[in-house]
Amino acid sequence: MIPKRFEAELNNLIEKFDKEAIDKRIAVYQRYIYIHSRLGNVFPTIPLPIVVNSPLNDNELGNFIVECLDKWCRSKYQNARRTNLDLGMVIINLQGDLWRFSVPNFYGKCEFFIEKNLNIKGGQNQTNILRMCKEITPFMIERLTDDELELIIDLYSKALESFQILNHWNSYLIFAESIRADLRSIKNHLEINNQNLGQVKYAFMQCVEKILKSFLLKAGL
Repeated sequence: MIPKRFEAELNNLIEKFDKEAIDKRIAVYQRYIYIHSRLGNVFPTIPLPIVVNSPLNDNELGNFIVECLDKWCRSKYQNARRTNLDLGMVIINLQGDLWRFSVPNFYGKCEFFIEKNLNIKGGQNQTNILRMCKEITPFMIERLTDDELELIIDLYSKALESFQILNHWNSYLIFAESIRADLRSIKNHLEINNQNLGQVKYAFMQCVEKILKSFLLKAGL
């Protein structure tokens, strides 16, 4: 039985970390993950499931902490939280079409691999990259060449590293939200039927320019 006093203290801790996230200009949809990470630092010996609907066995306290976090965030942010927790998306030109692969957020280490059999998901800390593309079908997979599979692995690895860096920068880049808006613009222009590659190039240049300006301003230049 977990005492009510602990729940009250936990809620105060969650509110404190939420204020930290606001001060660091962390987007609303990323604050749950930020607070979750901070709670992991406070309770290093207690396993915390990532989401409330995936409780861990024989882990009453850890499950309870995440339940409180989920309840608190739902109470404050409601629909503003409704977004996926992916780091981003990598769009690859394959066989004349653009294939969209989501890049998931994760903690610790994760091994990414490619297996044409989509039923093979991998172990607890493994991810089959081909399962990250919602539009993919067995028909399309069977026609992927070895060179195309190597291209997917190469670009996915680079995208994963890039998004992890951007995610780390988010807390101190002055134009962080504008940079993410440019990235969303790139994605939107690539997803429409009549792709506007000129706008994609412009948004990409704006994104790079804001990253450079953020670092110059951070350095006081």
